[in-house]
Amino acid sequence: MNEDDTTSSSRIFVKILMNEMMESMGLKTLAERFKDPEVRHACQGMFPVDVPKNTRFAINYFTSIGLGVITEDMREYLKNAPKAHHGATSGHARSRFLRFGFVRLRLRFFGLI
Repeated sequence: MNEDDTTSSSRIFVKILMNEMMESMGLKTLAERFKDPEVRHACQGMFPVDVPKNTRFAINYFTSIGLGVITEDMREYLKNAPKAHHGATSGHARSRFLRFGFVRLRLRFFGLI
């Protein structure tokens, strides 16, 4: 989740999706699911730890929609992030995740895959 690879519409979609999952599972369970290694791998584009700017954007976004609890790992990354980072994930790879990854995320959360 970063500013360059999302639009206001896609961020609204994510907000609605995350709110539905939170209402269905509860905030505590949702936060625990995001700590599962398989889910973390499937959702890595949502919680970027590639470039501090992207990490800060994602932290601010999730906090603004009431899901700050799921940003703990990103906050820890920022504390320990190197001053300069090279070799960030390409914008194309992140965009591809945003287009196709949410369907997989939802299916995984509801135990359908």
